Amino acid sequence: MRAAADFVGPAAYSGPWTWLPYLLLLAVVGWYAWVLLGARGEVEPEEEFVSSRNPADSVRGRRLQELDRIDQYVRAGQLPLREGFQRLSATVRGFVGEVSDVPARTMTLEELRASPHPRVADAIAAMYPPEFAPGEASLDDFARSLQAARELVRTWT
Repeated sequence: MRAAADFVGPAAYSGPWTWLPYLLLLAVVGWYAWVLLGARGEVEPEEEFVSSRNPADSVRGRRLQELDRIDQYVRAGQLPLREGFQRLSATVRGFVGEVSDVPARTMTLEELRASPHPRVADAIAAMYPPEFAPGEASLDDFARSLQAARELVRTWT
């Protein structure tokens, strides 16, 4: 039984080392909670414009309000010009996708030109250069693109 007398049990760690793994685990869980729950931005409620005559009118009203917001942000300097063009394009594409069977959000410019709605391609084509070549567009270019987007949304049938 000599081996039993020489046996030494596991060493006990002192206070701080015992709590360190628990604190690290708590920190990781806290970080994930902060990223998943705390980093969400506030969502602006959209006002509903509803018409009983034409269901597309509610979509039209929302998209026109969205175009107005983009215009305000760009003119106030809260939104860079390039991002303004990108949002104009996304708004027009989203509108067309909602009120027709054309999947405009995922179509290239060439595919839009081949679609039965050439007006969409014309509006998007005006937004392409400033969208992908920053610094070459002016507020006048933005105003023209915004006017084309508004006209397309207003007159869509």
